[in-house]
Amino acid sequence: MIKRTLKKIRGRVRRSLATGEERIVVSSPAVLRPSPADVLFEDRDGRVHIVDDSLRYRMKETWRLFSPLSLLAELKERGLLDVSGVELLDRLKGSRTVTASLEEMTDLVRPYAEKHENLLLGGSLGGIGKRVLRPEREEVETRIEEGVLHHKALLEELSALGVTVPAGASIMEIGFISGGESIVAFERLGFKGAGIDYFYDGAFDSNHRYKEVQRLTGTKVRFVPGDLTQRTSFGDEEFNFIYSHQVLEHIRDLEAAFSEMSRILKPGGVMFHHYDPYFHPMGGHSFGTLDFPWGHVRLDEDDFARYIETLRPFEAPHALPWCAGSLNRINTIQRVQRKLVEAGFAIKLFKTTTTRFLKDMPLDRHVVRDCLERNPHLSLADLLTSKIVVVAQKT
Repeated sequence: MIKRTLKKIRGRVRRSLATGEERIVVSSPAVLRPSPADVLFEDRDGRVHIVDDSLRYRMKETWRLFSPLSLLAELKERGLLDVSGVELLDRLKGSRTVTASLEEMTDLVRPYAEKHENLLLGGSLGGIGKRVLRPEREEVETRIEEGVLHHKALLEELSALGVTVPAGASIMEIGFISGGESIVAFERLGFKGAGIDYFYDGAFDSNHRYKEVQRLTGTKVRFVPGDLTQRTSFGDEEFNFIYSHQVLEHIRDLEAAFSEMSRILKPGGVMFHHYDPYFHPMGGHSFGTLDFPWGHVRLDEDDFARYIETLRPFEAPHALPWCAGSLNRINTIQRVQRKLVEAGFAIKLFKTTTTRFLKDMPLDRHVVRDCLERNPHLSLADLLTSKIVVVAQKT
């Protein structure tokens, strides 16, 4: 079996010094998806990385990015999926990467999409994008109520910092691809809400969910498709408060984004950002997190692309352009702080949270060596930080 697989992927066999077990070392792109349990990956410096068969999916259900699989999963959660559909979902999602192309998945799932066409956002099944079914009113209201509680606590924390968001203030939230309930929650608290989202430059097909939230709630929130690295349609000094959750790590041109945020904020206006930096174990997000600790940081761009093409061939057409356009390998903690100050903001709070993955993935000397050799601009703090909270005020 090893010889047959070896011929397919054009790798080479190495014998483990510890166990005597033969494993395949991938040194060139594969034509067919190799068996994960037999695969190691060799980078351009000859360092061999063990490919974990379940690490990625243990951290996050990344297969949900594919709309056909998301459809099956959502139908299952609503009790609308038969046994054959459950088996199809398990087979297509695999153990660490999907086992068919998007086109093949779409064809296989088409009967379920046609059967439940009335439940689909936009009336049809998209390609890449989570949450493909129309949200139910109860689900939307629950998410809004959660947002109200979260925002109340946030406003109290800001007040403790000496930052006050005036009653009835204008608030702009960056990002509403998930539906916009968070912005509606600000509206329920008496603020004037607006939102902006660029939908990963059109890479995701989740553009319809916020329209369902509008329909179900009757909200007056302005949902504006747009890119904050460009001049937006918002007016000068229009907002008192800017809010974002898991957005900053996707902005490639931070200088331009912070400049635009400064333009639309009133003097003394405040920004709150909560984001996941690129350099922690899950920093590559669904498409870019590899199958060994800090893999996306330990490989250079060429090896990273070869890894995706070789070991995730069915994801590569979607993953590589998304990673290139929506992730930034230079925004360290220090750089973000510097760009904030250069844009005219006073930092009121910069809080970091240590990654919770350290127990299962120790940051040993091999990981540190690889990461710092590939990214000499990093510090250990960048590798250890999984969450960052920023409060900054326009001066």
